[in-house]
Amino acid sequence: MIRRNGTASVAAGTVIVKLVDGNDDTTLIPNAEFKIQRKINNTWVDYFIRGRKASATTNASGIATFSGLSIGDYRLVQVSSQGNYTFNNKEFKPNTAYGTAGTLGATTGEFSITSSTQPGFATIVPNYLSVSKKITGSKEYVDQDENEISIPENTFKTVLAQLPGENYDGVTMPTTLTADIQVSPQGKGFFGFEEIKFTKPGTFKFSVKEDVTNPLEGVTYDTSEKTVTITVTKANGELKAEVDSEPSFKNVFNYTYANFKVKKTLTGDTPTNAGEFKFELTAVSTTANVAEVPMPVGSNADKKEVSVNGAGDVEFGQIKYEAVGKYVYKVVEVNTNLANYTYDQTEYTVTVDVTTDADNKLVSTYEIKKGTEVVTDIEFTNKYETPVAPVAPATPASPKTGDSTTNMMFMFGMLAVSVALMLVAAGYKKQLR
Repeated sequence: MIRRNGTASVAAGTVIVKLVDGNDDTTLIPNAEFKIQRKINNTWVDYFIRGRKASATTNASGIATFSGLSIGDYRLVQVSSQGNYTFNNKEFKPNTAYGTAGTLGATTGEFSITSSTQPGFATIVPNYLSVSKKITGSKEYVDQDENEISIPENTFKTVLAQLPGENYDGVTMPTTLTADIQVSPQGKGFFGFEEIKFTKPGTFKFSVKEDVTNPLEGVTYDTSEKTVTITVTKANGELKAEVDSEPSFKNVFNYTYANFKVKKTLTGDTPTNAGEFKFELTAVSTTANVAEVPMPVGSNADKKEVSVNGAGDVEFGQIKYEAVGKYVYKVVEVNTNLANYTYDQTEYTVTVDVTTDADNKLVSTYEIKKGTEVVTDIEFTNKYETPVAPVAPATPASPKTGDSTTNMMFMFGMLAVSVALMLVAAGYKKQLR
């Protein structure tokens, strides 16, 4: 190295590297390793000088020097740094202390030597102290009655983003900017983004909000955007990061309900005691993604019976729906063989259609069919007929006393005539002999 007019020059075939703290461009960094690679057949390979790999370590002044490079294409590569410093091999600045020196590619560290008299190269490489920090938060999941609900797996996500107009110099965002809400059986869920890396002091603001691109039907999402501030400071040669808050979100799941009413009508005669009539609700099928067709409380598997005394109305009870889809039921009257009634054999089909409204809440409507006819009510009509009492056979009239005497005399007369005729017949036979 020679000096001209008080300005340093770099000897041919030489590269001088100065390693500094990029946050102040002043603090020198010792004990960091660099190496030289050469391009051969468009492939970068480690370069060797007199049988030894061309590598150098920065001294107490942050300086590493390479010499003895011949004509060719090269690049400077940092291999390690000291302590918590990080490097990216993408920043190579001119060293203005050298008036006669070549410069390296600003983002590649590449340089070429074309002659043995060409001046050498000088560069300043910044490294940065780094610190990483996670943003974490929580979610509360309840129903419309504020009862906690288990959070299903792979259902809810949050999104991390930078705010427009803010300075993020020295900030490296995570590869993935979404975080799943972890499954929780207690209605409380938690999330955590991957670490954000900082290499410079500063105050950095980030946006956290729920991902509602594929909303779960029935859920009212928290649409607020939370701002989280991370403050990075440098002290005693280290960076420290502090997070000001943990964002939280609350989601509400809105069930919907349906209840079917049955009407009993009696026609015909009026019974002394109308009796009890029973009706049966049966689950048939569903298009919803559920394990089974929902039924009212008190059901036995997929059936439920209700009853009413005489004419009147009765309900099967509320059915709770938790998923969009169609649900089909059958309603019939149970023939309990009450005497003198003719039972209604009608079979009704009830189809419940669960959808979402403009607020993504579940809503339900249902259609009743009597056969193929759409009707407004489930009504069963039974006819009662009063039994007719059987008619007893007529009893013969008792004879009068005078009539009895006359009859006896008539009978004796007839008997005498019969005897006389028999005697006459016998005498006639005798004469013939």
